[in-house]
Amino acid sequence: MQLTLTNQYDVPGTDNPLNTYEDACIKDVNCPLTSYRKMGNNITVLKNSVEGDVLERELLIQPNPDSVPATLRSLAGDDAFDCIQTTRYDFATHTGSVDTRMTGGFLKDRFNSSAQFKVRCDTPDSPRKVSYEASTKIEVSIFVVGGKIANSLAAQMKERQPATQEFNQQWLNAGPAQEGITEETTQP
Repeated sequence: MQLTLTNQYDVPGTDNPLNTYEDACIKDVNCPLTSYRKMGNNITVLKNSVEGDVLERELLIQPNPDSVPATLRSLAGDDAFDCIQTTRYDFATHTGSVDTRMTGGFLKDRFNSSAQFKVRCDTPDSPRKVSYEASTKIEVSIFVVGGKIANSLAAQMKERQPATQEFNQQWLNAGPAQEGITEETTQP
């Protein structure tokens, strides 16, 4: 299953919009941590480092069973979606990757998700807009139902896209201290 999603952001301030977006939404580990927690996940940071122009981050993501669609829970079990997500981002090329692997259970060694993403400033007509485009490939190697699970995960990503975009926009608007980000304003 191949899925491409694009989000656009209006970057406040006068600093370089691309750098501002990267600092707030990619480099700052609190942005993805807060976003994932708002979606009902337990998160543990396993690694978070920047060496030169390259960020490397590993997160252990444990979805709340209620956040996993009932169809998928019934097929794979409550803890089958615990995963390690590895993000690599190159600030020089403004490109990155996200690889997700299951940590155990029924889907271990049967699930592969990899995304390539890029961050770009839009046209000169919109100098404060930044685009985030991700192309994700989801593979589930389970006879008969693998395609259904991959399609369900892709549908869930599409469904959550507006909430993720809204959260990131609010995060950008709040600035470095992230003042103004509250439970009420970030619900998916």
